[in-house]
Amino acid sequence: MGALPKSPYVSPEKYLLGENDRPDGQKYEYVNGQVYAMARASRGHNLLAGNFFLALALHVRCSRCQVFQSDMKVEIQTLNDMSAKGNCYDNTWAESFFHSRSKPSTANA
Repeated sequence: MGALPKSPYVSPEKYLLGENDRPDGQKYEYVNGQVYAMARASRGHNLLAGNFFLALALHVRCSRCQVFQSDMKVEIQTLNDMSAKGNCYDNTWAESFFHSRSKPSTANA
């Protein structure tokens, strides 16, 4: 059986327009012009991610950093479960294009 053909390229702007208008609540991720439906996280994954989020948030609480969990969209080169931002007074992140995905080590937790 051959590999599935790639879907046509989707621009980041087109992805974000569709992402903001999803009535079914289904989450998608954007990787190199391709859009993929995301599986819902398991209980174990949420417990692990929640504990890590708490530890990171407590670690940076007296700094200018902000910590975000899965629903923030971040433009990054590597895939992540969590994001931290170093300047809480800079709100340009709200205008940025982002994506987030589970790492293989926590995807089945």
